[in-house]
Amino acid sequence: MSEIFFTANDDRVIICKKGQHPSLDTSTYPIDPSIVFKAITPHTPDQLLQVDIHVIPPDKGTVGPLSHEGQEAGMVLEGRLELTVNNVVYNLCAGDSFCFNSNHPHRYRNPGNSTTQVIWINSPPYLDPSID
Repeated sequence: MSEIFFTANDDRVIICKKGQHPSLDTSTYPIDPSIVFKAITPHTPDQLLQVDIHVIPPDKGTVGPLSHEGQEAGMVLEGRLELTVNNVVYNLCAGDSFCFNSNHPHRYRNPGNSTTQVIWINSPPYLDPSID
């Protein structure tokens, strides 16, 4: 389905216009179901990176700690994020960034009163490539 929203030329330049980024179906993943992942990169088997914007309502986050292969990085675009890696809590706000090895137990939540948006990068991709 991502081919409907993402267009590529022969040089693999991929464009998705504002307001057309598809949302991932995250219902089978250990996060609160109210969290939305907006795909920045298409979720296809040939992608080496997964780049999404996590839209996290107040007081929502992962259901438990996650641990998997790869690396993660990101930047808080708006709001606040409580990121826990290896049982160390990091309180981040808009403009703060992070990077860690995904094999370390990690979790996150929005401790604020307004929606948090985080650009989140996984390599290799973590979520199933099914797109709503």
